[in-house]
Amino acid sequence: MKLNFQNTNISFTDVGAGKVVVLLHGYVESKEVWGKFAAELSKKFRIISIDLLGHGESGNTNSVQTMDSMAEAVHFLLDFLKIDKCFLIGHSMGGYVALAFLEKFAKRLLGFSLFHASPLADTDEKKEKRNQEIMLIKMGEKNRVCRLHTPKTFAIFNLEKFATEIEIFQNISLNTPAESIIASLEGMKIRPNRSELLAKTELPFLYIIGMHDNFVPFNILEKIKLPIHSEVLILEHSGHQGYVEETEKAVEKFTQFIEKL
Repeated sequence: MKLNFQNTNISFTDVGAGKVVVLLHGYVESKEVWGKFAAELSKKFRIISIDLLGHGESGNTNSVQTMDSMAEAVHFLLDFLKIDKCFLIGHSMGGYVALAFLEKFAKRLLGFSLFHASPLADTDEKKEKRNQEIMLIKMGEKNRVCRLHTPKTFAIFNLEKFATEIEIFQNISLNTPAESIIASLEGMKIRPNRSELLAKTELPFLYIIGMHDNFVPFNILEKIKLPIHSEVLILEHSGHQGYVEETEKAVEKFTQFIEKL
């Protein structure tokens, strides 16, 4: 399904019934990546999967696609669907969007989860890496950037096991327009540190960390303060894609957590 938004479209799916759970995917991904994870959750909950701006079948709205603008698109969709409150799951870049949503629209949340995402701002080193990716894409090397990125999102010992999924994710990233990738990189680069916002929230919060994540270091818990109503799940056999690498464990934890709300 598609919804008109700021002279472009927001693409989304809406399946299941019960408490509303909104899924926000990561960088150069789309709503399609949730696959079995979303299907399993839809047995208990109403699952809204969204293509974030510039990804999948959703259009890009700016040369710099901020996390705030993506959060506003999510809010617009919830209004359209007449959904008063939801539980928000943000994976990677989607986690940055979830934090922007928390800052702007906290009253619309039953709770939320960061799934392989950090509340911290980019370090200078990370910003430089994003600048290098932007430069490569502008030089016509988008496919190279995408092909290098996708395998790194899985734990190295899972590459063979999830070869099919990696190929699917690879194709999704390759189909993401160059201008949209650049806009998202620019937006992630300038996002603020929202660790204090996270620490102070009284909303139920679930933090999921992959022990072998190449993007969010496992020692992240030493660098941030968790809110009062929080739980942590450590996926011991996952990199950055725990909803694929350990689907059953993730689904079980989310089901238990959301049913308690």
